[in-house]
Amino acid sequence: MTQIKLTHREICEVGASLLRKPESANGHGCHFSIVEPSCYGENPDVFGIRHGHGYDVGTILLEAKTSRSDFLADRKKPHRVAPETGVGKVHYLAS
Repeated sequence: MTQIKLTHREICEVGASLLRKPESANGHGCHFSIVEPSCYGENPDVFGIRHGHGYDVGTILLEAKTSRSDFLADRKKPHRVAPETGVGKVHYLAS
């Protein structure tokens, strides 16, 4: 089996597309998503926003990881230890 290695940016672009994908197509239905924004001191890899009515309205944050060491280092970030200090109602890690 051949393994395909994606770059960090490619993982982020796939994540942004998934966030914008309609719920009817098993996506998150975000009205927009931003790849690698610099905001609020956290700098998420992908940030999406859903608006409207209901329990699932809010923000979604996606962190893309290209290595195990990067994945493990992410757990030590202040906004992972205390999630209330970071951005995003829902968080995902992608690799």
